[in-house]
Amino acid sequence: MANALSVSMDELCCDNLNSAENVYINSISDVLKDCSNYELRIIENVLKELISSLKECKNML
Repeated sequence: MANALSVSMDELCCDNLNSAENVYINSISDVLKDCSNYELRIIENVLKELISSLKECKNML
């Protein structure tokens, strides 16, 4: 199935892995490779704010 989808087994099962963090980090890194410096700077700012908001919301639960 992984070959048919052209993905690794890690990618296919990453939601079920305890160590899925590397799969997500690699995927994000691949997306960012084509971004300009300007885009990367904006993405960094948005990402920091997003993570901060996620942590605040998690504390509210």
